[in-house]
Amino acid sequence: MAFLQVPTLAEMTRPSHRATRLFLPFVFIISCLLLQSIRLTGDGLSYYAYLRSVLFDGDLDFANEFIKYNPLGHATPDPAQRTATGLVANPFAVGPAFLWAPFVLPVHLVYMSIAALTSGAVTGYELPYVAAAVFGTNFVALLGWLAAVEVASRYASRSTAVVAVLAVVFGSAYVNYLYFDPAYSHVLSASLVALFIWNSLCFLERPADPRAPLVAGLLGGLMILTRWQNIFFLAVPAVLIAARWLGNRRRGRREPLPTLPQLLLFGVILFVLQLPQLAVWRALYGAWLTVPMGGAFIRLEEPALLQILLSPRNGLFSWTPLVALGLLGMLALFRLDTPLALGLSLVVLAQWYLNATIADWWGGSAFGARRFIGSSLVFIVGLATIIRYARRQRPHRLAIYAMLLGGVIWNLLLWTQYVIGSPPVRATADLGHIYAGQLHYGLANVYRLLGRGTWIDLAVRSGVLEQNWGNVGAALVWLAALVAVAFAATELWLRLTSWCNAGTA
Repeated sequence: MAFLQVPTLAEMTRPSHRATRLFLPFVFIISCLLLQSIRLTGDGLSYYAYLRSVLFDGDLDFANEFIKYNPLGHATPDPAQRTATGLVANPFAVGPAFLWAPFVLPVHLVYMSIAALTSGAVTGYELPYVAAAVFGTNFVALLGWLAAVEVASRYASRSTAVVAVLAVVFGSAYVNYLYFDPAYSHVLSASLVALFIWNSLCFLERPADPRAPLVAGLLGGLMILTRWQNIFFLAVPAVLIAARWLGNRRRGRREPLPTLPQLLLFGVILFVLQLPQLAVWRALYGAWLTVPMGGAFIRLEEPALLQILLSPRNGLFSWTPLVALGLLGMLALFRLDTPLALGLSLVVLAQWYLNATIADWWGGSAFGARRFIGSSLVFIVGLATIIRYARRQRPHRLAIYAMLLGGVIWNLLLWTQYVIGSPPVRATADLGHIYAGQLHYGLANVYRLLGRGTWIDLAVRSGVLEQNWGNVGAALVWLAALVAVAFAATELWLRLTSWCNAGTA
């Protein structure tokens, strides 16, 4: 029975091809140079406030972060409203601040040293601080790309897996939250999910290694700490372990399984990593466990199940049809790896229901169904699987690649409308209006994706063309830092895959 056939990690972790090791980081660097804005806006202000407040104020009072350092008046919790402990609320997760800290701290130390010598004022919102947080997102994002390729290449060729990753990155809401709003938590969430699922397969194959539960607990803990709804992904390794246990019983096999002490260690690490969030809730709201958005934020009895998929307001399928194709591919995955397909499907269903119960199920002024970005690995594996089957016949192969290309172009034109704000697609109730704007507004303005705040702007438009050589120098530093971050992420990934491959040799 397919349900009992769990492929081994050795089948999944084939040695990384040189082309993959070089191609994905290259695409990542070039795309960031062309498209990514170094900026801190919207929800990103609240995520970053944890790190900034601790570093500069030594507290969790966000009043100055949300008033004094919010010159554009972006949406943040109301500083005039106080919690039960007398502080300003911050309902966002603390995970991103932890992930950014290794990149922001060196910048902070340099700035504090300079300020001590010159008596200069430092706010924590200078460009190098913001850039450091964005580079933290980039580091985790590239790790997520590489992990997603590794998992998807279990069911298709490595080149197909790369195509699937890039299709989801540029053909879904993911693109906005890596390049236009990189200080949000969504891309971090998607990458940590990919790393956790990949590592869960590694843990399943090498339970004797004492490091396996440590790494699994670390990744799982950070995954949940970054976006709490990611707790559903714990169901995936649970299904995989259950399937292997059933297989051992029915077939008399003795395939390795994690022991109870190792699972307990995994659980302890997972819990310990949630303590910072629990402590923050205690300090802000006076309770260790709470719903920081308020009791009316989730309406379990009134899920907008169809609207969240098909609505003109950021519907998952109506805005990003490529995602529907990826979910269709999950049906084919059941033939190849039923346990993984079952685990991922259960998570997607749970995410669908939970997201549909949220009061603003459309995600506010978001680009697309942003709350599904954490499930990007599901869409990637589904696309890779469906491409695998379609490639067997030339007409099917041409059709699938045409759909992928069309989905990416569709999304980029829609993203253009969102970025330029014309027409205002963020809250329209007319789906036809959005679709018509693809050609009328999107195609005519797609060049504006290379907009202000990107490396191109800093190096060329406000640098060379205006003979502002300081900006040119800053652009070169930006380029060097981006290359260094991509190199570090790639090297770490090679070490991780070598560790897992060594355990299955």
